[in-house]
Amino acid sequence: MFSFIIPTLGLSETFKILINSLINHDHVKEVIIIDNSELGLNNLMPQSEKIMLIRNNDNNYVNPSWNQGYIQSTSKKLAICNDDIIFDTRVLPWITKKLDKNIGIIGMSIKDFSNINSSFQDYVDYKLKKVYSRPLHFGELMFLSRFNYSIIPDDLKIACGDDYLFIKQLHSNYVVKGLTLKGETSKSSNLFRSTGIARSDKKSI
Repeated sequence: MFSFIIPTLGLSETFKILINSLINHDHVKEVIIIDNSELGLNNLMPQSEKIMLIRNNDNNYVNPSWNQGYIQSTSKKLAICNDDIIFDTRVLPWITKKLDKNIGIIGMSIKDFSNINSSFQDYVDYKLKKVYSRPLHFGELMFLSRFNYSIIPDDLKIACGDDYLFIKQLHSNYVVKGLTLKGETSKSSNLFRSTGIARSDKKSI
């Protein structure tokens, strides 16, 4: 079962849909939501015993929030997920079987994104493809064993967290083919992409 780690600023229109899809899934043990919003999530939060809410008084940014979620997680398998995507949760049992000691991180590729209004396929055929450099949007949805997580340094705030985790793996990393993601792709973090914080992150990595 997975511990899902999801930082949020509460800006995504699909956030509640995502959370509902997770709390109702048998392969999800807990959903750890790190609330970095200014006013709180209010009516965006479904009610569930699976939800662990971490409320930050100030924006802790995405990479430190991943660290917070990791520290609080209780499952042996982790999923790090953007708050502005929806994915076909039928993949979770398949991913559970694939994650073993010889797998680093299983992430996503930009080629697997589709319009938010599109439908998921009736038939799915998942495959793993080994990758040697971090694909674009790899960090939108990542699956890894808990012992493969490395605490991201404090000087990385909003960018390059997935790069850091990618290069810290002792085993090969993969993307999952056949899994479609729908969403707005980094709606929250894009607010800070052109800031000095993002530029500093890229220099640090």
